Amino acid sequence: MLSGPLGSGDLVWASTFRGIGPMPSVHLGMQEDLKPLEENGFVIADLTPDKIVLRYFRWNAHRDSVEAIDTLEPFRATELKRPA
Repeated sequence: MLSGPLGSGDLVWASTFRGIGPMPSVHLGMQEDLKPLEENGFVIADLTPDKIVLRYFRWNAHRDSVEAIDTLEPFRATELKRPA
C-alpha cells in the first residue's frame, strides 16, 4: 500500500508543476485498486495475526476545517487476509 503525505498545498501537487495527472510509479510492480487522488489524507493500518485492515481518510483544506480532522470517517477500507 502506498500513500502520500497528510499535507500538501495546491502548488505542490504533481499535476500542478508537471502538467499531468497523478499516476503510480512505472518502476514498481503493483495492483492499482484506487486511482491516485490529489487530496490531503492519511491511512490507518490495523494489524492482527490473521489480517491487515487499512482505513483511508481524506481531508481538503478548501472544504474542511482543521477541527474536522478529529472526526473524520474513512471513505474506504481494505482488508488484506494472511495467506493460508
